[in-house]
Amino acid sequence: WVKAHFPDPAIPLALGIGPYHRDTEYICNLAWSQVQIALGHFKEASTFVQPALKIAGERGLLFRLAELSILQALIQDGLGDPSASLKALEQALEVSETCGYTRFFDGGSRLDRLLQQIAEKKIHAPFIQRLAASFPRTAAKGSQPHPIKAQPNLVDPLSERELEVLRLLADGLA
Repeated sequence: WVKAHFPDPAIPLALGIGPYHRDTEYICNLAWSQVQIALGHFKEASTFVQPALKIAGERGLLFRLAELSILQALIQDGLGDPSASLKALEQALEVSETCGYTRFFDGGSRLDRLLQQIAEKKIHAPFIQRLAASFPRTAAKGSQPHPIKAQPNLVDPLSERELEVLRLLADGLA
């Protein structure tokens, strides 16, 4: 799927605001971009993330702006542009701290490193400390990972639609 799929630039981005088939397209493209980033294909991922980020900003879609800004930070870091990476991450932190979003930041060691770099600059440091406390990481190599604590008071739990898409993915139907 990762090799065969490519976001169609001719289809306008709805960014998860409906109708259903557009939500599905957005979620698929978002997942595709995350896989591309994980594989180190940063330019490919940017073909979806950059235009989607622009539209999210223009439409004031703060939830999407936050999640896409983090992907943009990872892309810019992968492309070797630390300044652009930290700028994108700062935008994600600004929106997320204001709106109370947290789950976007549980993105692994690369994102942890970027968060540490931006915290060292005293940018959103208290919020970053709260984020770090919410997402325990594996201790030393070879040790057992910390159990993920239930977070019943999350500000942004998964929506019914997100849960539905995850069930479809698990069933191999999406």
